[in-house]
Amino acid sequence: MSPAQTRQDSSAPAESGAMGRAVALHRAGRLDAAMALYRQVLGRHPDHPQALGNLGVALRQTGRFTAALACQRRVTALRPDDAGAWSNLGNVYRDLGRLDEARASLDRALALAPDKADIQWDRALLTLLSGDLKAGFAAYEWRWTRPDSARRPFAAAAWDGSDPTGRTVLVSHEQGLGDMIQFLRFVPLLKARGARVLLECPPPLMRLFAGADGIDLRVPSGHEPADADLEVPMMSLPWRLGLGPGDLPPAPYLRVPEPGPHQAHGAPHLPPVAPGGCRVGLVWAGKPSHRNDRNRSCPLATLAPLAAVPGVHLVSLQKGPAAADLPALGLDALVPDLAPGLEDMADTARLLAALDLVVTVDTSVAHLAGALGLPAWVMLPYAPDWRWQLGRDDSPWYPSLRLFRQDRPGDWAGVVDRVAAALSALSQAPAQAPAADARSRPPVDAAS
Repeated sequence: MSPAQTRQDSSAPAESGAMGRAVALHRAGRLDAAMALYRQVLGRHPDHPQALGNLGVALRQTGRFTAALACQRRVTALRPDDAGAWSNLGNVYRDLGRLDEARASLDRALALAPDKADIQWDRALLTLLSGDLKAGFAAYEWRWTRPDSARRPFAAAAWDGSDPTGRTVLVSHEQGLGDMIQFLRFVPLLKARGARVLLECPPPLMRLFAGADGIDLRVPSGHEPADADLEVPMMSLPWRLGLGPGDLPPAPYLRVPEPGPHQAHGAPHLPPVAPGGCRVGLVWAGKPSHRNDRNRSCPLATLAPLAAVPGVHLVSLQKGPAAADLPALGLDALVPDLAPGLEDMADTARLLAALDLVVTVDTSVAHLAGALGLPAWVMLPYAPDWRWQLGRDDSPWYPSLRLFRQDRPGDWAGVVDRVAAALSALSQAPAQAPAADARSRPPVDAAS
């Protein structure tokens, strides 16, 4: 949850002023400075509930879950009737993988404040993380009641899951590119129920989705066709369709597009490799604006050992500000940067199909590889996003993915050691490694 507002009557004026500055820094993302001020307040008032709670939130945001747990447990002892305190405690338990304690804490929070949208949202994420997709997707609808997630207005009526036969249904775009790719698998099920399906696509996905099944017409983001009778958000599809964990449409469900007009020579240009070598794509960072990017992105310097694995030839697919890390660290000589030639996700799909493997953090590239049925190794933080669940190295969403998890919060070095060992084994016996067998490729979509 966000840091709590300063309560002017909770302490002396000086402490209120310090808390106000700390909250402002916290909201601005300057977590180290905010934590220093929270600790100053606690040095004078060790049981200051707001300082303890906000420090716990900041510690959780920076991956220091054990310290965050101590703060939040103390707050619930001081304020046993504070729903927000129990919710914060439940979220820390969730991040630690202690799901039963997380569930008990969040249920205590909901008993105190059943209509609090943020707490219902936290409970939904816990339910999804535990693998109960049917109940989780129903509870996921609480996202629309949160202050930062208001529903966009549409002229078409909201689809309520009733028979859509003969109706035109607009499936609207929401959240990130990876979310759209992951939930695209549900669109053919809507089509199979008799609907004419329009899919709202952000520009990077327009060409990629051109050959996807179940879509009658792709429309640009922000555009609502006049003939749409009904509308449903992309990530509400499994709930409206009444699906559970055993009903996931299988992957792959995407095809590699034909080259665009800027790719007259067909396949992406790749540097040559010696016979038996493996071409491995690398993505180490997501969007900086993502609320959990601090934990899900990996410093490029930590990945440097992968470049030393014999027989492995790395190429970068990294987009965005983190792409500048390659020349800044002097790794551009070892890892050619192919990202500038990728104009959209269709280009990225073609590049993935030309590689033997992609190693990535939790980004849209992981979802793209999985949707195409291409091999990818996904490096995950200790507290992963709900869709990766816990305690497994595979994914029910994408059989072609292999998951490498942190054993301790922030321990990317341990993940990289295991990835390097697996790459070494792969490069020594590529023909015996079906997870990276270049012969198992999805078909190229000739209709794109």
